Amino acid sequence: MARVKWAMVAVVLFLGQAGFAADDIEDDASLSADQKKQLKQVQDSLVAVTKDTNKTNDQKQSALSDSLRTVLVQNSQPSDMSIDALAGNLANNIGSGSIGVRDSLKLTKKLMQFLNKGDFSIDSNRGLVKDVEGIVQTSGLSQDDRNKLYNAVLTVVSTADGNARKK
Repeated sequence: MARVKWAMVAVVLFLGQAGFAADDIEDDASLSADQKKQLKQVQDSLVAVTKDTNKTNDQKQSALSDSLRTVLVQNSQPSDMSIDALAGNLANNIGSGSIGVRDSLKLTKKLMQFLNKGDFSIDSNRGLVKDVEGIVQTSGLSQDDRNKLYNAVLTVVSTADGNARKK
């Protein structure tokens, strides 16, 4: 029994959260093959934030912004500035160890699914906050950082809603 336990610990340490995050994408039957591919790119960008590579923090954040833009701009049009702000928030929180790659990917997936529905009513917004709340509240974010993350997510929603009304 102890060997199995240590083997599991070794697997978790080796794969890290990225391995579990991949399961969250692959096992979700509600996602199309294209969406799974796009979320994998977001996951790669999120993982890159945690790694010490030759890229600067600005380059990592820019890559994350680009991959988020691909995922979030499918059926809606959130502003580039709001996506950049969300990417910066996620990058900073991941870099500080306050939130993990898996939770950030779950949050991105929830936001993508919400935006694809195109329903920006007050009740829908409350539903999104409730869905995201479970992820955010269990993270290591301070209250101030939680509020900033909620603000970044809702700014993306708000700009998508505003651009949808212009059509």
